[in-house]
Amino acid sequence: MKNTKRALIYGNIIAISILALFVLLSLALKELDIKCVIASNSYMYCPGCGGTRAVFSMLHFDFISALRYNIVVPLIGVLYLYYNIGAIISIIKGKEGFFNKKQLIPIYVFIGIVIANFIFRNILLWGFRIDLIGDFIPYN
Repeated sequence: MKNTKRALIYGNIIAISILALFVLLSLALKELDIKCVIASNSYMYCPGCGGTRAVFSMLHFDFISALRYNIVVPLIGVLYLYYNIGAIISIIKGKEGFFNKKQLIPIYVFIGIVIANFIFRNILLWGFRIDLIGDFIPYN
């Protein structure tokens, strides 16, 4: 149980530090107007396109915009909560360890959603000229 508590504490410290660093760097680099290299050169969205805007939308509690920009970012938040709650329940029950093969299923589903989102957004863009993010076709 000691290792589970330690992993929970260190994992959360690392996750919060990474999010804070990401937000600070994004704010600092926002002025440079850096575009995604893949999107700029191929006229298609990569799986991460819109991620920064989704994070800022979530920080402003605008979850609908976050989903529109990149569904992957809110899902990362859901996975984060899922594994944290599971670890806390494991600690309360006095179990050592939380992970088993069943605990990896949400990660596999997440990877599938990342791939499906990549394909879906580009089909909408190429086939129907619907640009959910508004980088190629201005969003109304």
